[in-house]
Amino acid sequence: MKKTITMLLIVFAMISTKQANANLLIDMLVSKLGVSEQQANAGTGILLNYLQSQVSEDEFSTVSDGVEDGADSYMRAAEESGAYKSSVSSFGKSTSSINAPGLLGNTSEAFKKLGMKSDLIPQFGDIIISYLKEKGKEQAMNIFASMLEN
Repeated sequence: MKKTITMLLIVFAMISTKQANANLLIDMLVSKLGVSEQQANAGTGILLNYLQSQVSEDEFSTVSDGVEDGADSYMRAAEESGAYKSSVSSFGKSTSSINAPGLLGNTSEAFKKLGMKSDLIPQFGDIIISYLKEKGKEQAMNIFASMLEN
């Protein structure tokens, strides 16, 4: 009986830790930017969707792994909010940095649909980079940071 209770406590602690980690990024965005939890989730999803359209599958996988199992849920939140439709992606691979509107040009309208101004886009990016750095995901951080530079 004692062994069963100990095992249950360990499993509960593991689940609680995973849930706490999954919410750390959203907590950072909400507290630092004053956005709602829904805006934080969907805004992160918009940036991840844009990143996915700009980098290789391997690079995106690295970033996706950096935000643990949350990447898909963030991207789904962006679609469910109506800010981004994966079936009609407006984010294409940039072939020319001269003609491509870049991150702000591609994501501003989606952020507006969430009730946020486009000046929050780089701030979202900076916080996501801080989160990845804090998690020790340097390669993911570098890939994400390179997107912000374009």
